[in-house]
Amino acid sequence: MSRTARSLQPSPPHPKPQVPGTTTTVRVDNPHVPGQQKHAHVKPKGKPEVVINKDGTGSHNSDPKNLTKNKKVREFLKKKGFRILYNPYFLMPDPDALEQEYCRQNPHGIGCIPVQDCGWM
Repeated sequence: MSRTARSLQPSPPHPKPQVPGTTTTVRVDNPHVPGQQKHAHVKPKGKPEVVINKDGTGSHNSDPKNLTKNKKVREFLKKKGFRILYNPYFLMPDPDALEQEYCRQNPHGIGCIPVQDCGWM
């Protein structure tokens, strides 16, 4: 096979690891167009795919609020460095995400304490 023919061969598909203990697959892609972030394609068996960026926002016209509510999947994504912005059980921002965002914006602030210590949770 010529070098040109080899370079035109399609690249193998990205692996889609299944999240242990679930029927959900996750494929993490690096940015492939300008301005794009690293993102994860999350596909629960029998349900639509949701794509989230590393910062927790939607990608590929996906709404991050539609991300599966499965705790194992959410923890899997967090361990891979993805922010999960919404807590599906309260329909409000995830307390961990609130704390991280507050401390990111106020790294030397006196109030950079865990959310549960604020007295309102």
